[in-house]
Amino acid sequence: SIEELDAPYRFADADELWLFVREIRGAVSDALAELDEAEQQAVRRAIEQQAAVGEGRYELGGVSFAVVCS
Repeated sequence: SIEELDAPYRFADADELWLFVREIRGAVSDALAELDEAEQQAVRRAIEQQAAVGEGRYELGGVSFAVVCS
């Protein structure tokens, strides 16, 4: 059986969120690398607005799958 579980990514601050997006997210990282500094900052602000969940806290949605075999 397969069960889908919510597994959000939580970040302590905007810098941690940006590091995750910029360095760890594969194709996103590649696309960001092609942007100039002003464009990267605009993307960062948009991501921070979308991911904000409270004062200085950020969260991105995520999913994990639990698989049980017998």
